[in-house]
Amino acid sequence: MTKIRTVGYASHSFLPPSLTGGAMPGHLTATGLADDTPSSARPARGPFEISTASIVGAEKAGYDGVLCADATQSHMPTAAWSTEFSDLMEGCPDPNSAFTMEPVITASAPLTSAIEYIWGPVDCVRRAPINIAQMLLTLDHATRGRVSIVLAHGQQNHMRQTGIPRAGTRDKFWDGVQIVKKLTTQSEAFSYRGRVWKFDRGALALPPYNPESPPGVLIAGGSPESLELCGRFSDGWLDGPPTLDEDDPAVFAHKVAEIRRHARDAGRDPDSLRIMVQMPVILADDPAVIDELVDHPYVKWSCLLGASSQVFRKWGIAHPYDSTGAMNYNYFKDIIPEWVSREEFIDVTRRMPREAVYRCHFVGTPETVMDRIEPYLAQGITDVMTFNPGMLAGSKYLASCGRASDRFTQLLRERDVRYPSP
Repeated sequence: MTKIRTVGYASHSFLPPSLTGGAMPGHLTATGLADDTPSSARPARGPFEISTASIVGAEKAGYDGVLCADATQSHMPTAAWSTEFSDLMEGCPDPNSAFTMEPVITASAPLTSAIEYIWGPVDCVRRAPINIAQMLLTLDHATRGRVSIVLAHGQQNHMRQTGIPRAGTRDKFWDGVQIVKKLTTQSEAFSYRGRVWKFDRGALALPPYNPESPPGVLIAGGSPESLELCGRFSDGWLDGPPTLDEDDPAVFAHKVAEIRRHARDAGRDPDSLRIMVQMPVILADDPAVIDELVDHPYVKWSCLLGASSQVFRKWGIAHPYDSTGAMNYNYFKDIIPEWVSREEFIDVTRRMPREAVYRCHFVGTPETVMDRIEPYLAQGITDVMTFNPGMLAGSKYLASCGRASDRFTQLLRERDVRYPSP
């Protein structure tokens, strides 16, 4: 049986010195943000070296893959990244200073041998499909055949404030996935008449590093059209339960079933598709720590990342930005972190109901969270990555969160992938 793969995060944003000083437990150590060398004996490392080290550390910790985010900023408001909210933020740089990860991938590739690089999500708005495909194939050679990409519609906070319009995003995504897949699996010229993009005998002569195993092309997105695109043309799907599935395993199961149906209709093997999930968690091995973390502003802010105000309304919870749910307020299209003041951050997180934390995250000890995610795992999940905002909430929480994250990762690695029945 195939085991579930675990995926860590590469550091794309500048981190506070307290998180890179060599004494961090658990998940932070596992992703390479610290090592066992005493600080006095370690050469000075700048943010770029720390970013590459996070990938090397993820491989050393046994992760199967590492997500290299294609982002121009972090999710946290600059005004909130301070010791007012967490002692870990002492001397912190702006969290919204972010690297483009292609050079980081290339720099770390010679230092690793097995870990898969998952580049993305990459939108089809800021780059043309030909540029995406050429970069993907270049990274494929740089990593010796160990790169995949996740394509997506794109977040407003990577475009709006810099004047990049998102008009036609859905159609660009539909075309982009098909074009990138063709360009990375064949070097012969082809023509394509899409909704936005037109190819007239276009091609990339650059072959994959291993022609028998070209880079994987996955997608993110849960609309009916995205699910069809995934099943017919891509190599897999990235989703974010519980929030993007309204905290309902049945909704997630329906989406997976639709992807598999479209794959079968296209003459493809549904079991060949990867189902990758990014799970927001509040993990600790001490229930008292969990009880405190649920009220922390960083944890409450993270509730905005997946669930829209309309989903909050279905839950019977008031959304801090849209109490009626009439606006369909959504982080990915409405929030620009640099525009959020300290006062707004405090106001929003104070008004974020405690119940929302439990609906938007998997909360608990490793064993209780494993029980809760069982209905999701039963739908053929192949890859799991977790995001635990509690790790940033303060030094007093790190040990408990770190131990729990390590234990949870181990439990995932022991689980077989279980494909749903047709």
